[in-house]
Amino acid sequence: MIDDKIKIGDSVKVKKGIKDPDLKKYDMTDWQGRVQSFDKDNETGELLFLIQWDSITLKQLPDKFVTDSVVEGYDFSEMTLGESDVLKTVERDKVFDIQQMKEIIEDAHFWDDYGEQGTRIKSVISQCENSFALIDTWFEHLENNVELPCKVIYNGDSTKELRCGAEIIWDGILDSDDHYGVIGCGKLNQKIVNFSLCDVKPVNVTLKNQALDDYVIWFANQ
Repeated sequence: MIDDKIKIGDSVKVKKGIKDPDLKKYDMTDWQGRVQSFDKDNETGELLFLIQWDSITLKQLPDKFVTDSVVEGYDFSEMTLGESDVLKTVERDKVFDIQQMKEIIEDAHFWDDYGEQGTRIKSVISQCENSFALIDTWFEHLENNVELPCKVIYNGDSTKELRCGAEIIWDGILDSDDHYGVIGCGKLNQKIVNFSLCDVKPVNVTLKNQALDDYVIWFANQ
């Protein structure tokens, strides 16, 4: 049974010099949160607390810690620590502040799980000052980073001009649209066809056309 010192809902802070038990490389001194539940270590008999970090600690989390946690499959917003790792303290925010801060961090680290491709996508996004201009930013990025002509497979809805699965020789970029994204043009059986680049993928992804693959993944997840 949990003792009187620390109970569910109490605020606790991490003692000096304690490192995270999952990644084993981040100093968590003074990280603070609330106890959500508890269990007992079967080997040592020590109480283990599941701690949800408060909004202030979340805001101060090292960016690399969040990225490493996402990539390794850990929840950056909470952690299980032993009773000997923490001290009872006074809460310093409200519970509703936590979810808001967590969502901000999740948005900023959405692409972490996509590895190198996610890093490239974030690099493109970071070049744009506001979300309204993202399509234009991708338009310019594709113009500068894809070597045309390029063979692509059409994966959109079948039409009179294009059937799903058709192989197109993509050889130009026409325009951009907020709804359909970047519009490309190419040849299908000697006929000129226009299509949304979000509806195609390279036949073979190479350094010469990986920007298109990045764009398609970004568009599907925006």
